[in-house]
Amino acid sequence: MSTPTTENISNSNNLNTQPTVSNKRYDILVTCADGLEAPLQTELASMEIDCELKGTGRIAVNATLEQIYKICLWSRVASRVLLPIKKRNINKDYDVAEQLNGLASTVDWTQWFGLDNTFAIRMSVDKRVQVSQQFAMLRIKDAIADTFSEKLDARPDVDSSNPDFPIYATVNEKQAEIFLDLSGTSLHRRGYRVAMTDAPLKENLAAGLLYTVDWHKKKNSYSALIDPMCGSGTFIIEALLMHCDYAVGIDKAESQFGFYNWQEHDSELWQQCVVDAQERFHNGLEKAAAGKLPTIMGFDADAGAIKAVHKNLIAAGLIELIPHLTLEQRPLSQLKIALTKPLLDRKLKRPLIITNPPYGERLGDSDFIKPLYQGLGLTLQDIFAKQKYQPMLGLLAAHVEQADVLPLDEPQTLRCHNGAITVYFRYGQLLRKEGESLIDRFERQKIEVEEAQDFVNRLQKNVAHLKKLATKEDVTNLRVYDADLPDYKVAIDVYGDYVHVQEWAPPKTIPPETARKRFNLALMGIREVFGINRERIFIKTRARQVGNTQYGNPESPSKDTKASKDAPEPKKDNRNRYKGNKFQQAREEAKRQEAQRLAQKKRKMHVVQEDGAYFYVNFTDYLDTGLFIDHRNMRSMIRSASRGADVLNLFAYTCTASVHAALGGAKSVTSVDLSQNYLDWGKQNFALNGLDVTTSRYQFIASDIFDWIKDNTDQFDVIFIDPPTFSNSKKFQGTFDVQRDHTALINRAMNRLANGGVIYFSNNFTRFELDEELYERYDVVEITNETIGFDFNPKKPIHQSFEIRHKL
Repeated sequence: MSTPTTENISNSNNLNTQPTVSNKRYDILVTCADGLEAPLQTELASMEIDCELKGTGRIAVNATLEQIYKICLWSRVASRVLLPIKKRNINKDYDVAEQLNGLASTVDWTQWFGLDNTFAIRMSVDKRVQVSQQFAMLRIKDAIADTFSEKLDARPDVDSSNPDFPIYATVNEKQAEIFLDLSGTSLHRRGYRVAMTDAPLKENLAAGLLYTVDWHKKKNSYSALIDPMCGSGTFIIEALLMHCDYAVGIDKAESQFGFYNWQEHDSELWQQCVVDAQERFHNGLEKAAAGKLPTIMGFDADAGAIKAVHKNLIAAGLIELIPHLTLEQRPLSQLKIALTKPLLDRKLKRPLIITNPPYGERLGDSDFIKPLYQGLGLTLQDIFAKQKYQPMLGLLAAHVEQADVLPLDEPQTLRCHNGAITVYFRYGQLLRKEGESLIDRFERQKIEVEEAQDFVNRLQKNVAHLKKLATKEDVTNLRVYDADLPDYKVAIDVYGDYVHVQEWAPPKTIPPETARKRFNLALMGIREVFGINRERIFIKTRARQVGNTQYGNPESPSKDTKASKDAPEPKKDNRNRYKGNKFQQAREEAKRQEAQRLAQKKRKMHVVQEDGAYFYVNFTDYLDTGLFIDHRNMRSMIRSASRGADVLNLFAYTCTASVHAALGGAKSVTSVDLSQNYLDWGKQNFALNGLDVTTSRYQFIASDIFDWIKDNTDQFDVIFIDPPTFSNSKKFQGTFDVQRDHTALINRAMNRLANGGVIYFSNNFTRFELDEELYERYDVVEITNETIGFDFNPKKPIHQSFEIRHKL
């Protein structure tokens, strides 16, 4: 018999002699949670233990006694280590419990343990097998007890909490097996989980995912680990324990393993393994505390989560490392700010970004999960745009399609379980951010378009001029042409990489074929000037419209949402005038909501960026896109005024101003609009920017503006009012007319304005005049010039804007 010496039993100062290590090998089964088979194999390979996949959650290992101890002590991914005792085929159509009793009766249990030992039965049953688990365990217990009674005329005791001899049985459609559970209890349990948050991440799952992205490898290791939504810190703690060479089974070493009374147990060898594991952790922790530690950063919007991380770190024995970690209460919207200094200090050269975001249970509504994930990906692309190495990103999702929005190079997906919840781990290297926007890429060149040369020349001249200003102010969404030439009555807006073209309906004096030819020539010129294909150009026609067609999509716009800027006809809304009883009304309303939900899923949303914020725009389903670029400067003013303020956004539309207020540090933001559909769009804009739509800080209220502002008694520091020119309303003779009704609207809003607060009032009625009564009653300053962007004509302002305050 050879006596090899392994790393686990060498260099011990506590034992005077080395134990004799047997080379006897045992066929064991190492189990894990469904989906973690590959990470477990990776882990066993790192221990230099050969293994073979045997099925879902089952890894076969032919191991020495020392390797069995090593798995029990060190495995972060395994659930149990099982030594086979007996197995047999079964027929699930017959009494399964009695078949298990028969199987257990064939074992001479007196050869395995004695009367002085306690035992217990645990069991795993395939869901396709119909059997009472409790009764099946009872029948196995009866068989064991009967064996002792027949041979020794006495029975051993059962101890379900801490048995000397833990027996584990498994049953599937074809086979039943009985094992000695060498692990005793499930290995996934750690001793450090003393504080938890909602939907906590299982420790063995976190470890398995860290193995999946190669965190365990020392060579070419990551320079940093960042968890932007860290919860109670499971990823961070498992990563630190792995880095510090901590054997997660040490906490169970005194009493919880199932091999202590096994006849093959070598207590001297086991004790040496434990001592060696303790020394390795002590040395690893000492090095880490001395500064040999990757940059570790954890953030969460919940202060309670950060407190939980600290408590769990202390319970895990990592208190010495806390001063070397960055653990901060920060929402995802502040991730750029949080990583600015570490990037400048070159601490994030090769980072791993891994997180368990809210995916339903914690977020509350699946409609906002994709925007959250998409926003995280966009934010990371912005943060690491100029870095040599793009980070590795790993993220959990409840549905695989939710992770499809992540910008990853050759993404890979691991299906696994967080407790009873099926989840998908999507991981891969972050794609580098795409090139410059259309306005940044533009270069003036010689372009010839027969019969439309004047238009092409004017467009090129405009874009060349605007590019300088756009680059200076970092603007990528702007108007580049606004019916400058009488023969080409179009408005051309650039949104990042897309062009939105609005054609004004020609007067009746121009033949339709002439107008169509000019418009087609204009489109050809646009493609040539910007060097883009048809798929990046979206076309709308603005015309005098009536009824429900005014707003483009009849399903979504509502009475008080932003109307077509020049459309004079009021919208008529009969959606809620159902006939019949209340049941019929409720059924029709449910149908309408479901139709809206399905329509929302079909709509094609694009993301654009403005002043560090991301917004969804829709170029096809509505007359307007969801982002009014003429209010770019106004949104910037609101953002600057919002720090620490309670902000109210009336006629909120898609809540773009609300997003800027929230990103500007508003204490609270309340968005009010009659259209729930637009408010849901606004919520998605919030999620896209890492703003938690479930927090009470952000309110989205679907209500008639006048009813709400009359009944609400809260006070606000900043109020933004951007009403439509015309709209239906329950008040004011059935319609809202901005010229006629703005005085009453502003007076009501002033009742909600706190002392020292400000109302920003704006509208797009070209002939608007503010009531003189308001100048007399309040401190009013016209700010139109400041809110008109460089891409609009200040001599013909597209809107008029005012600051209104209480007089001192």
